[in-house]
Amino acid sequence: MTSHPQYEMRVEKIWITMSDGVRLGATLYLPEGRGAPEKFPALFEFLPYRKDDFTAARDLPRYEYFARRGYVGVRADVRGTGASEGVADGEYTIQEGRDALEIIAWIARQPWCNGNVGMWGISYGGFNAIQIAMLRPPALRAIIAVDATDDVYADDINYWNGAMQFEAWGRWPFSMISSVGLPGFPDYDVNSAASIARFESEPWIFRWLREQRDGPFWQRMSLRPRYDAIEIPTLLVGGWLDGYTDSIPRMLEKMHAPTRAIIGPWPHAWPDSADPGPRIDGMHEMLRWWDHCLKDQATGIMDEPRFALYAQHSYPPSLDVQDIPGAWRYEDGWPLARVRAETWYPQPNDILAQNLAADWTGHLPYRATVGTSNRYRVPHNRAELFSDQRSDDAYSLSSTSAPLDHDVEILGLPQAVLHVSSSAPIANWIVRVCDVAPDGSSQLVSKGILNGTHRDSHTDPKPMEIDRVYELRIECKFASWVFPAGHRIRLAIGNADFPNLWPSPSPMTTRLFVSQARPSRILLPVCAPESRPVPAFRAPEPVTPDRASPAPINEWQITRDAMQKTVTVFRETRAPERQIAGTDKPIFAASFERRWCTASDVEPARAKLVAEGEHAIRCGDAQVASRAWLTIESDATTFHITIKRELLENDVAVRAKTWQESIPRDQV
Repeated sequence: MTSHPQYEMRVEKIWITMSDGVRLGATLYLPEGRGAPEKFPALFEFLPYRKDDFTAARDLPRYEYFARRGYVGVRADVRGTGASEGVADGEYTIQEGRDALEIIAWIARQPWCNGNVGMWGISYGGFNAIQIAMLRPPALRAIIAVDATDDVYADDINYWNGAMQFEAWGRWPFSMISSVGLPGFPDYDVNSAASIARFESEPWIFRWLREQRDGPFWQRMSLRPRYDAIEIPTLLVGGWLDGYTDSIPRMLEKMHAPTRAIIGPWPHAWPDSADPGPRIDGMHEMLRWWDHCLKDQATGIMDEPRFALYAQHSYPPSLDVQDIPGAWRYEDGWPLARVRAETWYPQPNDILAQNLAADWTGHLPYRATVGTSNRYRVPHNRAELFSDQRSDDAYSLSSTSAPLDHDVEILGLPQAVLHVSSSAPIANWIVRVCDVAPDGSSQLVSKGILNGTHRDSHTDPKPMEIDRVYELRIECKFASWVFPAGHRIRLAIGNADFPNLWPSPSPMTTRLFVSQARPSRILLPVCAPESRPVPAFRAPEPVTPDRASPAPINEWQITRDAMQKTVTVFRETRAPERQIAGTDKPIFAASFERRWCTASDVEPARAKLVAEGEHAIRCGDAQVASRAWLTIESDATTFHITIKRELLENDVAVRAKTWQESIPRDQV
């Protein structure tokens, strides 16, 4: 039994004063309407995403859902963002953690709170829910982390197992340049001291580019491997199409605190609004969690198996897929005893076989522009999904099995064991597992990446000796997939994933060795069939037209210069102007981001990212906008970064600042 809707909701915008005198802006979503004062548990979300304008439409229905069921929502802007005072000097900072601890203690003291606080959120909100739980504030009783990770270095959008990302730098890290520069609600005063200090603050990208290897900077933000740091119940929600799913099996296996997980067929999105679906009523599942953890109600959630997953069935590569085929089931946790590693070997004549019949050496000339079928590592919707892999398979060392005589289900993290050499000291290895249909189309199932200089350590990378053979173990993305009978399994090995990864700097040829002494192989986690209980998930509640947010407008273009042997990928994302909910006067918000990523097959060291974007607010005839421009160019030894931020009032620039820095490449 879960809490049922019985309250109205009242919204208050307040300040919470920190111990150093800085005021943080917060919105309270308060249940009321039953007469006598009551005490409620509180749900806290802490984001740098401007609660009063750019995320207001998202926040209102979610917090209303819980307020009507007896929860106080507390949505606060991180210091130096949105309505909050101060200066933001990065993500998940020490100061952010201190502020969160103070806010949680403040919440627990309020007359409307029963002393129980939960922390929740998607992406950034999930990340800092995990990190604040590690600090063990006394009033924090449970968390929900949606699309988040336990490893902020190896498994986030800046670096992936030592390989530096490319297009991602022009997305969220770039977006925060203009977002942070925009003055706060409600006056949007471009000339206040707080606005000027915020505008003048150094963009976060510089620090991230200076930290190209793992170490204290990243480890402070990561739960991995300190899994006993969290002692409270934790609900993890992820999607097979999201980039952060790998943390879920690690946390299920290694955390001692009560831990549950749901993985659906979704990209980086809430379960009730994900595109593609099928969707579920994720709000109801979270209510069951909060009722159990914060109200001590018997909802049955702890009596169910710990892991609910959507077992994906094969489907063709397409940006038009609306509901991914498959079926829900429960598993008892992770790992599963009935999952066994099945070994497949690349063989001569592009064959993938389960026996190592012949010695073989594959030679792969490096093409820095391979990878354009893969798009973004953290897709948010159908427009960002990967496409048919054949164009990239053709420029990889690809081995394909014979048609399968029966269905094969995999569930887990495929692992490649590669014996390789390189004619250059820095090389990335990309491993893709694909499902090849009878028509020849190649669908991505799982992908793994490793910078070869990080083969032994992310904290102490070392160049590869020229032509020395190394054994690399590359863990691929956590995957669920059923290969149907008649389909074939493909293993594709390459050295580039453009525009996802920044190209390694040197022309080269890499070699793959397959022999009894050097058995390069892929280990697929084959899951034996078993009758399992099925979750009784509800369908999501319909969204009324007045609550629906307009979908972002996406554009993706690839330009190939055959003479210069360069490829440029252009990407634009626009959030159409929409009215902000819950304001006294009509206020409208709009934003856009454009990115150009260019790589060269002739001079892979010379790559370039250009981005431009804007966050704009309009109220009547008045408008304020924060614009930003970013250029990152590389040569063989250095990244050269230029950033410009500009603040405009009614299309007239009132302030502008430019930052420039050259940062040495550190084994990337």
